[in-house]
Amino acid sequence: MQQVPLDPARSNPRALTMRAPAGPSGGRSLLRRALGVAVIVGGSVGAALAPAVVQAQAVLIDEGEFRQFSGDAEIGTETFTIHRIGLGADVEFLATGSVRIDGLEMRPALKTAADQLPDSYQNTLSGSQQLQLSIVRSGPRYESRTTSAAGETQREYRAGAGTALLEARVAHQFYFVARGLTDPGTRRLVIRPVDARQSMLEFTGRSRESVRLGREVIPATRHDFTLDGVPWRLWVDDEGRVLSVEAADGSWRAERVPVR
Repeated sequence: MQQVPLDPARSNPRALTMRAPAGPSGGRSLLRRALGVAVIVGGSVGAALAPAVVQAQAVLIDEGEFRQFSGDAEIGTETFTIHRIGLGADVEFLATGSVRIDGLEMRPALKTAADQLPDSYQNTLSGSQQLQLSIVRSGPRYESRTTSAAGETQREYRAGAGTALLEARVAHQFYFVARGLTDPGTRRLVIRPVDARQSMLEFTGRSRESVRLGREVIPATRHDFTLDGVPWRLWVDDEGRVLSVEAADGSWRAERVPVR
Protein backbone atom coordinates (compact mmCIF):
# COMPACT_ATOMS: atom_id res chain seq x y z
CA MET A 1 0.00 0.00 0.00
CA GLN A 2 1.19 3.51 -0.76
CA GLN A 3 0.07 6.70 0.97
CA VAL A 4 0.16 9.88 -1.08
CA PRO A 5 -0.50 13.45 0.11
CA LEU A 6 -4.10 14.53 -0.36
CA ASP A 7 -4.29 17.31 -2.97
CA PRO A 8 -7.77 18.92 -2.74
CA ALA A 9 -7.37 20.45 -6.18
CA ARG A 10 -6.80 17.05 -7.80
CA SER A 11 -8.69 14.65 -5.61
CA ASN A 12 -11.97 13.39 -6.90
CA PRO A 13 -13.62 11.54 -4.00
CA ARG A 14 -15.49 8.52 -5.25
CA ALA A 15 -16.99 5.42 -3.79
CA LEU A 16 -14.56 2.59 -3.26
CA THR A 17 -15.43 -0.24 -5.61
CA MET A 18 -15.98 -3.34 -3.51
CA ARG A 19 -14.79 -6.85 -4.16
CA ALA A 20 -17.40 -9.46 -3.33
CA PRO A 21 -15.66 -11.86 -0.95
CA ALA A 22 -15.23 -15.52 -1.68
CA GLY A 23 -16.77 -15.89 1.75
CA PRO A 24 -16.70 -18.84 4.10
CA SER A 25 -19.07 -21.66 3.32
CA GLY A 26 -20.41 -21.26 6.82
CA GLY A 27 -20.97 -17.51 6.43
CA ARG A 28 -24.71 -17.85 5.96
CA SER A 29 -25.10 -20.01 9.05
CA LEU A 30 -23.02 -17.51 11.05
CA LEU A 31 -25.31 -14.75 9.83
CA ARG A 32 -28.37 -16.82 10.67
CA ARG A 33 -27.20 -17.48 14.24
CA ALA A 34 -25.90 -14.01 14.98
CA LEU A 35 -28.90 -12.12 13.62
CA GLY A 36 -31.57 -13.94 15.53
CA VAL A 37 -34.12 -11.85 13.61
CA ALA A 38 -33.70 -12.38 9.88
CA VAL A 39 -32.01 -14.64 7.35
CA ILE A 40 -30.28 -13.36 4.23
CA VAL A 41 -30.95 -15.66 1.29
CA GLY A 42 -29.99 -14.60 -2.21
CA GLY A 43 -30.03 -10.94 -1.21
CA SER A 44 -33.54 -11.05 0.23
CA VAL A 45 -34.68 -10.95 3.82
CA GLY A 46 -36.32 -14.19 4.84
CA ALA A 47 -38.83 -14.97 7.54
CA ALA A 48 -38.09 -13.59 10.99
CA LEU A 49 -36.65 -15.99 13.53
CA ALA A 50 -37.69 -13.94 16.56
CA PRO A 51 -41.49 -13.90 17.00
CA ALA A 52 -41.40 -10.31 18.28
CA VAL A 53 -39.83 -9.12 15.04
CA VAL A 54 -42.04 -9.29 11.99
CA GLN A 55 -39.34 -8.40 9.52
CA ALA A 56 -35.91 -6.75 9.66
CA GLN A 57 -34.29 -4.94 6.77
CA ALA A 58 -30.71 -6.02 6.17
CA VAL A 59 -28.50 -3.65 4.16
CA LEU A 60 -25.01 -4.57 3.03
CA ILE A 61 -22.78 -1.60 3.91
CA ASP A 62 -19.36 -3.13 3.24
CA GLU A 63 -17.72 -6.27 1.93
CA GLY A 64 -14.29 -7.12 0.68
CA GLU A 65 -10.95 -8.79 1.17
CA PHE A 66 -7.69 -7.95 2.94
CA ARG A 67 -4.17 -9.26 2.49
CA GLN A 68 -2.27 -9.58 5.75
CA PHE A 69 1.46 -9.09 6.28
CA SER A 70 4.10 -9.41 8.99
CA GLY A 71 6.99 -7.23 7.92
CA ASP A 72 7.28 -7.75 4.15
CA ALA A 73 5.98 -11.32 4.24
CA GLU A 74 2.37 -12.02 3.30
CA ILE A 75 0.90 -14.31 5.96
CA GLY A 76 -2.80 -14.61 5.17
CA THR A 77 -6.08 -13.33 3.81
CA GLU A 78 -9.39 -12.11 5.19
CA THR A 79 -12.83 -11.85 3.61
CA PHE A 80 -15.77 -10.15 5.32
CA THR A 81 -19.20 -8.54 5.13
CA ILE A 82 -20.84 -5.87 7.30
CA HIS A 83 -24.65 -5.53 7.36
CA ARG A 84 -26.93 -2.98 8.94
CA ILE A 85 -30.03 -4.64 10.36
CA GLY A 86 -33.31 -2.82 11.05
CA LEU A 87 -34.09 0.88 11.33
CA GLY A 88 -34.05 3.72 13.84
CA ALA A 89 -33.39 3.03 17.49
CA ASP A 90 -33.54 -0.73 16.86
CA VAL A 91 -30.76 -0.78 14.26
CA GLU A 92 -27.95 -3.30 14.71
CA PHE A 93 -24.77 -4.03 12.80
CA LEU A 94 -23.42 -7.48 11.99
CA ALA A 95 -19.85 -8.11 10.82
CA THR A 96 -18.82 -11.62 9.77
CA GLY A 97 -15.60 -12.85 8.23
CA SER A 98 -13.18 -15.63 7.43
CA VAL A 99 -9.48 -15.21 8.23
CA ARG A 100 -6.81 -17.68 7.11
CA ILE A 101 -3.30 -17.23 8.50
CA ASP A 102 -0.46 -19.78 8.59
CA GLY A 103 -2.62 -22.87 8.98
CA LEU A 104 -5.17 -21.15 11.24
CA GLU A 105 -8.72 -20.28 10.20
CA MET A 106 -10.98 -17.94 12.18
CA ARG A 107 -14.67 -17.23 11.56
CA PRO A 108 -15.61 -14.21 13.67
CA ALA A 109 -19.14 -12.79 13.91
CA LEU A 110 -19.69 -9.52 15.79
CA LYS A 111 -23.08 -7.93 16.44
CA THR A 112 -23.27 -4.38 17.73
CA ALA A 113 -26.15 -2.31 19.07
CA ALA A 114 -27.37 1.01 17.64
CA ASP A 115 -24.49 2.80 19.40
CA GLN A 116 -22.15 0.35 17.61
CA LEU A 117 -20.82 -1.00 20.90
CA PRO A 118 -20.40 -4.80 21.04
CA ASP A 119 -23.61 -6.64 21.86
CA SER A 120 -22.56 -10.24 21.19
CA TYR A 121 -19.66 -12.03 19.54
CA GLN A 122 -18.64 -15.49 18.47
CA ASN A 123 -15.53 -16.94 16.87
CA THR A 124 -14.59 -20.45 15.78
CA LEU A 125 -10.92 -21.33 15.30
CA SER A 126 -9.78 -24.40 13.40
CA GLY A 127 -6.51 -25.77 12.05
CA SER A 128 -3.39 -25.07 14.13
CA GLN A 129 -5.56 -23.87 17.03
CA GLN A 130 -9.06 -25.14 17.77
CA LEU A 131 -11.61 -23.47 20.01
CA GLN A 132 -15.07 -21.95 20.11
CA LEU A 133 -15.64 -18.63 21.81
CA SER A 134 -18.72 -16.54 22.59
CA ILE A 135 -19.22 -13.20 24.34
CA VAL A 136 -22.49 -11.56 25.38
CA ARG A 137 -23.17 -8.27 27.12
CA SER A 138 -24.86 -8.52 30.51
CA GLY A 139 -25.44 -5.17 32.18
CA PRO A 140 -22.13 -3.52 33.19
CA ARG A 141 -19.99 -6.41 31.98
CA TYR A 142 -19.34 -8.84 29.14
CA GLU A 143 -19.45 -12.57 29.82
CA SER A 144 -17.13 -14.80 27.80
CA ARG A 145 -17.13 -18.57 27.37
CA THR A 146 -14.36 -20.45 25.57
CA THR A 147 -14.43 -24.17 24.77
CA SER A 148 -11.34 -26.07 23.63
CA ALA A 149 -9.69 -29.46 24.05
CA ALA A 150 -8.51 -28.27 27.47
CA GLY A 151 -12.08 -27.73 28.62
CA GLU A 152 -14.31 -24.70 29.18
CA THR A 153 -13.22 -21.32 30.52
CA GLN A 154 -15.44 -18.43 31.58
CA ARG A 155 -14.34 -14.82 31.99
CA GLU A 156 -15.82 -11.38 32.55
CA TYR A 157 -14.77 -8.08 31.00
CA ARG A 158 -15.74 -4.59 32.11
CA ALA A 159 -18.21 -2.80 29.83
CA GLY A 160 -17.14 0.83 29.95
CA ALA A 161 -18.30 3.76 27.84
CA GLY A 162 -17.02 3.26 24.30
CA THR A 163 -15.92 -0.35 24.79
CA ALA A 164 -14.68 -1.89 21.55
CA LEU A 165 -13.85 -5.44 20.45
CA LEU A 166 -10.82 -6.28 18.33
CA GLU A 167 -9.71 -9.80 17.54
CA ALA A 168 -6.01 -10.03 16.78
CA ARG A 169 -5.44 -10.15 13.00
CA VAL A 170 -9.02 -9.28 12.07
CA ALA A 171 -8.93 -6.04 10.07
CA HIS A 172 -12.60 -5.39 9.31
CA GLN A 173 -13.49 -4.92 12.99
CA PHE A 174 -11.57 -1.64 12.92
CA TYR A 175 -14.63 -0.23 11.09
CA PHE A 176 -16.35 0.09 14.48
CA VAL A 177 -13.24 1.47 16.18
CA ALA A 178 -12.84 4.27 13.63
CA ARG A 179 -16.40 5.46 14.17
CA GLY A 180 -15.70 5.96 17.87
CA LEU A 181 -12.50 8.00 17.46
CA THR A 182 -13.70 11.56 17.98
CA ASP A 183 -11.27 13.81 19.83
CA PRO A 184 -7.55 13.27 20.43
CA GLY A 185 -7.07 11.90 23.91
CA THR A 186 -10.17 9.70 23.66
CA ARG A 187 -9.55 6.41 25.49
CA ARG A 188 -11.47 3.17 24.88
CA LEU A 189 -11.42 -0.22 26.53
CA VAL A 190 -10.79 -2.95 23.96
CA ILE A 191 -11.71 -6.61 24.45
CA ARG A 192 -9.25 -9.03 22.79
CA PRO A 193 -11.31 -12.26 22.85
CA VAL A 194 -8.94 -15.06 21.79
CA ASP A 195 -6.08 -13.44 23.72
CA ALA A 196 -8.44 -13.38 26.75
CA ARG A 197 -7.53 -9.87 27.86
CA GLN A 198 -8.67 -6.27 27.83
CA SER A 199 -6.50 -3.48 26.43
CA MET A 200 -6.57 0.31 26.40
CA LEU A 201 -6.75 2.26 23.14
CA GLU A 202 -5.87 5.97 23.12
CA PHE A 203 -6.64 8.14 20.09
CA THR A 204 -3.76 10.51 19.33
CA GLY A 205 -4.76 12.32 16.13
CA ARG A 206 -6.04 12.26 12.54
CA SER A 207 -5.01 13.68 9.18
CA ARG A 208 -6.13 13.61 5.57
CA GLU A 209 -4.17 11.36 3.24
CA SER A 210 -4.80 9.60 -0.03
CA VAL A 211 -4.22 5.86 -0.22
CA ARG A 212 -3.22 4.00 -3.37
CA LEU A 213 -4.82 0.59 -3.77
CA GLY A 214 -3.78 -0.94 -7.06
CA ARG A 215 -4.54 1.71 -9.69
CA GLU A 216 -6.95 3.63 -7.50
CA VAL A 217 -6.01 6.67 -5.43
CA ILE A 218 -8.63 7.02 -2.71
CA PRO A 219 -9.11 10.10 -0.49
CA ALA A 220 -8.87 8.86 3.09
CA THR A 221 -8.60 9.79 6.75
CA ARG A 222 -5.68 8.48 8.75
CA HIS A 223 -6.33 7.76 12.44
CA ASP A 224 -3.38 7.46 14.81
CA PHE A 225 -3.77 5.70 18.14
CA THR A 226 -1.93 3.54 20.63
CA LEU A 227 -3.00 0.09 21.76
CA ASP A 228 -1.36 -0.87 25.04
CA GLY A 229 1.22 1.81 24.29
CA VAL A 230 2.09 0.52 20.79
CA PRO A 231 1.44 3.10 18.00
CA TRP A 232 -1.05 2.08 15.29
CA ARG A 233 -2.27 3.69 12.05
CA LEU A 234 -5.67 3.19 10.44
CA TRP A 235 -6.87 4.51 7.07
CA VAL A 236 -10.58 4.71 6.21
CA ASP A 237 -12.36 6.16 3.18
CA ASP A 238 -15.00 8.88 3.32
CA GLU A 239 -17.67 6.27 4.11
CA GLY A 240 -15.68 4.95 7.07
CA ARG A 241 -14.68 1.72 5.33
CA VAL A 242 -11.28 0.32 6.31
CA LEU A 243 -8.61 0.60 3.62
CA SER A 244 -5.54 -0.36 5.64
CA VAL A 245 -4.44 -0.80 9.24
CA GLU A 246 -1.00 -1.45 10.69
CA ALA A 247 1.02 -1.64 13.87
CA ALA A 248 3.84 0.89 13.63
CA ASP A 249 6.39 -1.70 14.74
CA GLY A 250 5.77 -3.66 11.52
CA SER A 251 4.53 -6.77 13.30
CA TRP A 252 1.21 -6.80 11.41
CA ARG A 253 -0.64 -4.90 8.74
CA ALA A 254 -3.66 -5.49 6.53
CA GLU A 255 -4.26 -3.96 3.11
CA ARG A 256 -7.55 -3.96 1.28
CA VAL A 257 -7.56 -5.83 -2.03
CA PRO A 258 -8.76 -3.59 -4.91
CA VAL A 259 -11.06 -4.88 -7.61
CA ARG A 260 -9.03 -6.10 -10.55
